[in-house]
Amino acid sequence: AVVSTQSTGMFSVAPELLVSLFFCSVMRDDEALVLVNAEKYSKHTGYNTGLKFAGDFVDVSGTCRVAIDATCFGWGLGSDEQWKQRSALRELNKAFVGFDHDFPTAGAGIATGNWGCGAFGGNIQLKSMLQWCAGSAAGRPLLYFTFKDRNCKGLAEVVALIKEHSWTVGKLIQTILCYCEEKTSGKAQSDLFTFIKHTIEH
Repeated sequence: AVVSTQSTGMFSVAPELLVSLFFCSVMRDDEALVLVNAEKYSKHTGYNTGLKFAGDFVDVSGTCRVAIDATCFGWGLGSDEQWKQRSALRELNKAFVGFDHDFPTAGAGIATGNWGCGAFGGNIQLKSMLQWCAGSAAGRPLLYFTFKDRNCKGLAEVVALIKEHSWTVGKLIQTILCYCEEKTSGKAQSDLFTFIKHTIEH
């Protein structure tokens, strides 16, 4: 079976994006690509091995797309490397670089999803929180597509709780890094969402 990540799926339905590979085949940790006005030619359904062509698409949107490369942590559940502070901060900074610009307009919303959580083995709870922090720090609302992944369970609940208690981006990042420290030292007794909820409630 052919495995389609979010980026390969996006490049498949908007093949003009492939030209970017000639100009930037590898990105540094502080780089992102902002790709403007590449036309989408195809409708599609599904994700990963379920990605399917669903007909022609007439694109009049002038969509801006951002390419940010996630760190590859391996297949399956992913390695413990992603819980190290330097790894978490790398992903946070990479997302911020991708979100902190004025295309297509200043403050425009971000549509994202389980970035680096498929073939690259990233943890959805960690990546969703890091992307939310990056989007908020860049002053942009974030629309998160879960692709019905069961590992996203609890996302809406923890987001609502954080907003209800008016947490700042700094407070959330601090809590994430605290959890990362517990995780890497073998002291973590729960998943990240549970840890955040416990921190808020106590």
